[in-house]
Amino acid sequence: MFDNSAFKGEVYALDEIVLDVPALVRALAAPYQDVIFKIDAMRSEDLHLDASGKLTHIDIRANGQTQQVSAQHFVFTAGEGFTSHT
Repeated sequence: MFDNSAFKGEVYALDEIVLDVPALVRALAAPYQDVIFKIDAMRSEDLHLDASGKLTHIDIRANGQTQQVSAQHFVFTAGEGFTSHT
C-alpha cells in the first residue's frame, strides 16, 4: 500500500496505545444520556438572525418537540455525504 511511487511521506510503527474513538465517545456520553438527543434535520427557517446577520438562536426538533437554543457561539459540522439544501 505504501510501496507506491505516488506516496510521498514516511510510515512509522509506534509503541503506543491506539485510541478507540467510538468507545471513548460512548464513555464520555454515558453520564449524559438523559440530555443527549438525536435532532431532526434543520431547515433554514430554524436559524434566527439579528439585524446584522449574526445567528442568535436556533430551533431544534427532537421527539416531536421543538426547543429554542441560544448561545454565544454555534459550531456546525457535517459528515461525508452531506449535501446542502439551501
